Amino acid sequence: MRSFREGLCNETSNRSRCKLKENAQGRFVSAKRLFPYLFFHPWNTENAVWGLGKDILMDQLWKCASAYEKLLDITYKIILGRKGKLAELQISFEAVYFHHLMGLHKLTDLRISRANRQKIFQDILIGKISYDSIARSRYFSEIECRFHPFLSLESLLDQNKLIFRYNQKANYFSLIKADYLLSTPFEGNDIYVFIAKNHDTDLYFCRSFFPKGQHDYTKGQTIYTMLYKEKIFLHKGYSEVQYDRLTPKSIASNNP
Repeated sequence: MRSFREGLCNETSNRSRCKLKENAQGRFVSAKRLFPYLFFHPWNTENAVWGLGKDILMDQLWKCASAYEKLLDITYKIILGRKGKLAELQISFEAVYFHHLMGLHKLTDLRISRANRQKIFQDILIGKISYDSIARSRYFSEIECRFHPFLSLESLLDQNKLIFRYNQKANYFSLIKADYLLSTPFEGNDIYVFIAKNHDTDLYFCRSFFPKGQHDYTKGQTIYTMLYKEKIFLHKGYSEVQYDRLTPKSIASNNP
């Protein structure tokens, strides 16, 4: 946590912006090296993807992986405030996190629950693993509710302005380890996205994702005030400010 004044100064620091851009480009190059086939699909075509059949395009698991694939090129920068102090999060996305977000680890009667998570993501994208193949699991009903809202994960992150500092002790019934909890309404229900910090990179990532069920995970959690949110497109080299309560209105009106 930092003082409010320190946060405002750091926000305008050219040095920190340059460092962020360098790190962002580095992660994109790394992803491209690992998954070269992901970067030549003609995503502007609605009904066809290079090298993939129509059956794959209709597969619900492939659709979820494809939606998540687009997030590999995105980072969210979020600044939160509470009692005059600031906290900053930079949320990035890696292929290995898809496995846990979809709950594939819960399908313990299938090899997919224990296999290399990066390879699983790759195999889903090329059609080697399908929705039908994982639906055979006796535990599939535990994750089935994630598929429909997961297709809108990027949109949910774009819209979200409600963030809680997550205290696991308040939810003694859960084993989820996270630092923050995002709660966003979706089709009459709330969707939870749990955010954890990668201490090796100091970046945050989406650890768990599911619709609200019997338990209210926000109960007893400390709510933070959203002050700033920026969506950074790494490869394209530009960003969109989605929410800003830090910039005075007079300055913002002079910089459309």
